[in-house]
Amino acid sequence: MDRELLWYTTRRLIFVGLCAVVILFHTLPLPDNASRWPPPDFIMALAFAWTLRRPEVMSPLMVGGMVLLADLLLMRPPGLWALLVVLGCVYLNIRQKDLSQVMFGIDWAYAGGVMVAVYAAYFLLQFPLFLPTMSAGTLALQALFTILIYPLVAFVSVRIFGISKERKIEDV
Repeated sequence: MDRELLWYTTRRLIFVGLCAVVILFHTLPLPDNASRWPPPDFIMALAFAWTLRRPEVMSPLMVGGMVLLADLLLMRPPGLWALLVVLGCVYLNIRQKDLSQVMFGIDWAYAGGVMVAVYAAYFLLQFPLFLPTMSAGTLALQALFTILIYPLVAFVSVRIFGISKERKIEDV
């Protein structure tokens, strides 16, 4: 097997495994007082961080499938969130060439702006699609927590999983 194909395949499997772990933790029964704050969306943060660093690893079908699986297992309305996250990843994939040489703060701000746009679109599309609505405050807190967790996700992605902008596959 080609070394490059093996590298891409293992990173895709790592992404799927990390998404499965996130879904598993969301399905664990926790005490009622632990759910006072909405959790950050680790899957979206992971997908955005990996898309900005290695867009060739992130297939829209893979991202959409994992977010749709999370929708189904976490009993959220299926489809809309997955579509919006995939559209955010596709947009970041298109803009990745412009952001490949910028500092991390600009990268973080850009990803955060796309996250805010995804959350705002989700909130605005709940009404015409007759979905059970989440409060604006809950969605705003979840967006804030997702934006705040993004640097940690990006750091772990680079340091542990080797998903960096500069690294060549031959260096691995």
